[in-house]
Amino acid sequence: MVITIANAALTIALARRIFGKPISWFLALAYCVLLFAHPDFYMNYLHDAFGTLSYFYLILAMHAWYSYRESGSPRYIVGCVILMLLVASTKETYFVSALVFWAAQTFLCRGGQRRAGAVLFGASLAFFAAGVAANAYSMKTFLHVNIDASSAYHVSLEPAAVTRAFFFYTQHLLHPAALALILSGIAMLYQNREKMIMAAALMVAGICALAPYAVLPNHLDSMYAWTGATLAFSPVLFLSRSLRRPEMWRTGAIYAGVAVLTLISIRTSAARYEEHSWTLTQEKINRNIIDSYHKLKGPDAASKNILITGLGMPFQPFHTASYIRAEFGPGRQWTVVIPKGAAVKS
Repeated sequence: MVITIANAALTIALARRIFGKPISWFLALAYCVLLFAHPDFYMNYLHDAFGTLSYFYLILAMHAWYSYRESGSPRYIVGCVILMLLVASTKETYFVSALVFWAAQTFLCRGGQRRAGAVLFGASLAFFAAGVAANAYSMKTFLHVNIDASSAYHVSLEPAAVTRAFFFYTQHLLHPAALALILSGIAMLYQNREKMIMAAALMVAGICALAPYAVLPNHLDSMYAWTGATLAFSPVLFLSRSLRRPEMWRTGAIYAGVAVLTLISIRTSAARYEEHSWTLTQEKINRNIIDSYHKLKGPDAASKNILITGLGMPFQPFHTASYIRAEFGPGRQWTVVIPKGAAVKS
């Protein structure tokens, strides 16, 4: 959770560097509400730790780049290279997002900074190509993961399949109210070409984080939609305005609109929250089971024959016999009554 919060804070700080002005606490709060109240946040937080770490390295690389632009020191370029290598070796989720960022910087900068941006674009592309090749080789050679057409990890570049998957993730990522706020934040910068392009690039980079999942048509899971949220929602921060006169009334109207749209995005997502209720129920049951371990391991638990009943969920600790033997020792005999049709691993 610490890294997840740090990612949000670092993204707000990056928006501050791009915007060139302080970010309003109100917009920072609205951004965090959109981010952490997203229906798919909790599932992604639980199951995609490597994606979270990969984004942490990416946002640090973006900060290192802006430090280079501000100071001209080449040590920051070295830092960007190292961080991009870490991004590529951690998880491939953000490789298209990184390329969008470096492409935007190469387009906007001039002279030595443009050349540095182009070098980082090329280096990132090489790192990611090597990482994807290494992952594919290890999955096939060492892990023996089945990647045929029926496999969850089957990669398809068929345009229709990729388009369907990308649309699936995009509609789960972007609630219409959140999209309205994002586009408003970009439009608010119309008087400054570079800032407006960078705000749009952040949104595009966030959406492009969905691309690696869109080539896995047999492995669609809405939790991965949240991977793009931290970057895609960041243009909302550019709606920051001064509360001083004569802009006070205009700012108040903008902030009221932000509050209403943020509330709408939450209140109208009840069905999306409900999609995860089965998983959350299972999580609570498993938490209760694990909390009872001390009784099964205590001095009063001398029985060698144990009957387990009342398991209404298909996935629980007793699903894997090898885990139970490792946890409680091999000297006990377990009889587990499981739901009809559930499988048990030996």
